[in-house]
Amino acid sequence: RISAIASIVRDRVESYSRGLLPRLRCCFCIMSTGSILTDASSYAQPTGYTHIYQDWDITPSTYCSFYVVFAIGLLAGIMVFKNHVDKPIDFYSLGVQFCLFAIFEAFAFGLNGAAHQVLGAYYQQGIIFSRHPFRPHSEWLGARMCALVFTPLASSALAGVAFAYSRTATGWIRWAKVFGALIAIAELYLCFVNIDITGKISMYWGFACTLLGLILCLKDGWRPAIFMIVGFAFRLLAYILLAFTPPGCWAPDDAGAYCPYPSDFNQRAVFGVLNVGAVVFVYAGVVALLTKRSSYLPTSDGDGSRRCCGM
Repeated sequence: RISAIASIVRDRVESYSRGLLPRLRCCFCIMSTGSILTDASSYAQPTGYTHIYQDWDITPSTYCSFYVVFAIGLLAGIMVFKNHVDKPIDFYSLGVQFCLFAIFEAFAFGLNGAAHQVLGAYYQQGIIFSRHPFRPHSEWLGARMCALVFTPLASSALAGVAFAYSRTATGWIRWAKVFGALIAIAELYLCFVNIDITGKISMYWGFACTLLGLILCLKDGWRPAIFMIVGFAFRLLAYILLAFTPPGCWAPDDAGAYCPYPSDFNQRAVFGVLNVGAVVFVYAGVVALLTKRSSYLPTSDGDGSRRCCGM
């Protein structure tokens, strides 16, 4: 009786493994080799069509620029946390707000880059990708969904950097985080409704947070925070260029459509490069301010209410 039960369990495990392991190996090997394992072709659909991919960028320059943002953002966040964030950690300090921005921005771009790279591997194999989670060839959606969560949180954290620098009441930082979290939830919901319309809310939120941050940094003149101002300007320019990209750039297969960007370095790649500059300059500005002044921590007004970053 025991041997019969063991035999049944073994058969079930082998049956499950035959369906699960190829998909897991497919997902990991796409990232490491840029191609799909041959044994994963057993559940592949027929060869896909080029127009299916036209709304999803699969050019190497795009995901490579996104990976650069990931590396620089992660390194910048770790360096600021290690060298400029004092114990006990105060959530509303300038250093902590920048660390949150750098880490969230890094994972947002890194995961987006991973999603685009996986789609590129699908395209090379002639496979139709799935736009619905938990279906064959939907491995890319895991990275995409996580990126959509981190993107509005990064913009909220960047607004927190500007609030901290401008000595604004800490309540504004909390509200920025709340709105960012709500947008992240909305984007996650849209992933299950229509993946093709995701990212637009985060783009508008990123533009609003960046514009607000630029205004706050200019409140005391451009000299005290020149590097931060340049970083905010880079990010604002990235969103403006992305928002006003000609329609022909989103349909590269249309031979008659106008697009000022080359096919091998399109608007998303430019967006990634500009965000590299944004992270670098905001990092330089934050480090310069934290090095010059050690009082970028929340203080109390005369009435006892907390405010950011008294000098």
